[in-house]
Amino acid sequence: MKLVVITPEKTATVDGVDKVLIPGGLGDFMVLGGHAPLISTAVKGKVVYGRGGAENTIEVESGVVEVSDDVVKILVEQ
Repeated sequence: MKLVVITPEKTATVDGVDKVLIPGGLGDFMVLGGHAPLISTAVKGKVVYGRGGAENTIEVESGVVEVSDDVVKILVEQ
């Protein structure tokens, strides 16, 4: 699965992630490989993503999340 975080200043892409935990408007939600397509809101917080047992985090502001074809796109203000 691929994670793409897009801000007005730059785009960061991480290939080969197994899971992405996103702070959503109705609570945190997990995206795994093969997830059904969705569009949701994201709120300020930490996006946690990982491969195997390793986890990394990215701080994000509010924005929009799109999941489609094993790509998680998070469009945020910062």
